Amino acid sequence: MGNPLSPIIADLVMEDILDEATSKSNHTIPYIRKYVDDLFLVLRPEQVQSVLNTFNEVNPSIQFTAEREEESRLPFLDMTLVRQQDQTVKTEWYSKSIASGRFLNYYSGHPMHQKINVAENFARRVMLFSTNLDIQSIKTTIHQQLKANDYPTCLINKITNRAKHRAIENDTAMDVSTTQQTDTKFYSLTNIEGLTQQI
Repeated sequence: MGNPLSPIIADLVMEDILDEATSKSNHTIPYIRKYVDDLFLVLRPEQVQSVLNTFNEVNPSIQFTAEREEESRLPFLDMTLVRQQDQTVKTEWYSKSIASGRFLNYYSGHPMHQKINVAENFARRVMLFSTNLDIQSIKTTIHQQLKANDYPTCLINKITNRAKHRAIENDTAMDVSTTQQTDTKFYSLTNIEGLTQQI
């Protein structure tokens, strides 16, 4: 933990486990996505336990648990995935039940730009992750969370409006990028003082 190589090594280990488990599984997994050690798989209900057992047999030190969708809803990372009747998936911003809801308090001793950045990033995530909610519900969620961290209402309104405009700009940019079909690859680099910054 804390070593700059840790995320890269964790990703390599997870890729290895994923490759081995999917090749040994008796079931075809039509859709699978990974974020570090969180996996999202589409399976038939009767296949879940068998696939889970296969994953857990790869490495006894790394054991997985399965969370199934309930009432067409499944939490994944900072979102709740909501399966629609036409089998498309929409999303809602998600916070675990044990989450305190606390982040940088408005009255903390931090510089103002840090507080505003934290609040704006939170509002932008809620906007982007809530494709299943109307704009008023999204604004209410942002307002409640920021108010609980002592942000003044006038600042909350500015942050919410800014996040709304950025989400619209992002949607427009995504529409343009899907028509152009450019392949962009991203790579993470270990921070080596004096070298990584030049790259």
